[in-house]
Amino acid sequence: MGKARNDRRRARKTRASAKADLDAARRMLDECIRLHDAVNAVHWLHGIPWRDAPEQAKMTDQLERWRQQFEDVEQAAKLRESDDPARGVVIRVSQTLVPTLRAIMPTLKQNRQLSRNLPPKILCSDDELVQIALRVKQDGRVLFSKAEFDQRFDLASVDPFWRFVPDYTRIMVGGGFSFMSPEYDTFQMMCDAHDLAVRTGRELKELRRHALDPNQAIGG
Repeated sequence: MGKARNDRRRARKTRASAKADLDAARRMLDECIRLHDAVNAVHWLHGIPWRDAPEQAKMTDQLERWRQQFEDVEQAAKLRESDDPARGVVIRVSQTLVPTLRAIMPTLKQNRQLSRNLPPKILCSDDELVQIALRVKQDGRVLFSKAEFDQRFDLASVDPFWRFVPDYTRIMVGGGFSFMSPEYDTFQMMCDAHDLAVRTGRELKELRRHALDPNQAIGG
């Protein structure tokens, strides 16, 4: 009787210890994913494709595999416990996982800080940054007023003329950063008109040359 009681006590301690290790590893993995997601969000805002950031893409895949493994194991444990509640289930974490997560954590923190300091510097929280990136991923871009943009990004520190930009300017975020205002739109229209005039002049010149010498191919 006493032996059985001791065995149950040891089993409870083993399950409690294993659960504590599992919870600690899961918290560490969640923190790694949070840091990495912040960098991914900056990539989405700047329009940086995966092919230009292969190490970032590789780390994303690895973290997602670990997260999926946790979810699969936890789900399997719940099913086993539901079949035999009195038995209990012990989930053990791989001895290499926690040291691996601990080793990559400094690099993830450094990458996050570097990405947040890219111009324009990120001022909002990581959570809001990720939400903005998700909107960009879904809609292609997010439109901010200048006041809204300044609450989330710091462009004034890298552009001394930013403070002279009118408040009615709209900033489009996604695939980079672009601006909308009557002045900017007029300037863009003038650039487009100039480019059209140059192309038209070049085509007329080719047609005139061809008219003088029909044997000469257009564009030759």
